[in-house]
Amino acid sequence: MNRALTLATAGVLLLASCSDSSTPSTQSTDTTKTTDTTDTTIKPQPFPAAGFGSSRLAFFEDCPDLLGYLRTQALERVTAWGLDGGGGYYYRFEGVVTSEISPTAASDEKSSTDFGAAPSTEAPTYSGTNTQEVGVDEGDVVETNGTYIFVAGQDGVRIIEVATASVVTNLEVPDGTHQLLLDGTRLLVVTQPWSGAEDTVVSLYDVADAASPALLRRSHLEGRLVASRSIDGEARLVLTSTLANRLPFVFPDRFGLNEQLALDANKAVINESTIDEWLPRYFDESGDGVFGALSASLDCSKVAAPRDFAGLGISWIASIDLHGDTGPVGAAGIVSYGD
Repeated sequence: MNRALTLATAGVLLLASCSDSSTPSTQSTDTTKTTDTTDTTIKPQPFPAAGFGSSRLAFFEDCPDLLGYLRTQALERVTAWGLDGGGGYYYRFEGVVTSEISPTAASDEKSSTDFGAAPSTEAPTYSGTNTQEVGVDEGDVVETNGTYIFVAGQDGVRIIEVATASVVTNLEVPDGTHQLLLDGTRLLVVTQPWSGAEDTVVSLYDVADAASPALLRRSHLEGRLVASRSIDGEARLVLTSTLANRLPFVFPDRFGLNEQLALDANKAVINESTIDEWLPRYFDESGDGVFGALSASLDCSKVAAPRDFAGLGISWIASIDLHGDTGPVGAAGIVSYGD
């Protein structure tokens, strides 16, 4: 993946998540609904005060507005084999609803061994991990608080005591690749499964007692991880979710179908689709592995689209309060592929 493009996508999404789309722009922009000769399905809304430059993002008013746009774009691209050649680029998000369950300053703070107090003005007694921006932690395979080192590897996540260089415990995390974000006594483990499924698993631990960490919450977010950051106790994950596998398309190799019949059936699937079949979702997983109910990750009014079509996917930000007891919140989304 082109790193510059990835960072650009993440940056635009972060701007969107921090902006109020209901605030009129200070620029000379016609905020009335207009008919775009290249795409009549978008109803441009007032741009946020921060502006998006040449990206020209337009936020959707509501779910019918967003659904109409997605249906129109999908109908132009659907084939007898569905979208993206029948199966898309990635696997399905298989969240099985079995029951409802109840949910059980960053870099500067890392330089102090007292995470409950203000950052110390004295020189730190240990080095932190590399960051590109002061005060902004980045997902990494190694984190430390000076007393313990948290290491992610192919065998999971180990917690190592610095003084004895010994492993005090291993975290029980899903199989896959991991990124770590540490803020005080909270450790967020972000896991991408080996299968390549669009299932990003976030496990939040209380590591106040590093030898006996407690799992506070585990959630599954639909999408592939593009970037992860945390600042002031708030983690933000940029994910991208493809839409090719979300609808029950048919294929010409099914008995009784040829290409024309399959194409007609697939167009009917799109025309009958609901917004819940398009938006990325999330669900919680209890400590004993029971899955909770699937929920939409984003409000329709927090989703935008560029004037130039950028792919039938939704790239979105999940915001996680590392010191709270609430679940992930969808802060903003763009109809596009993240890469």
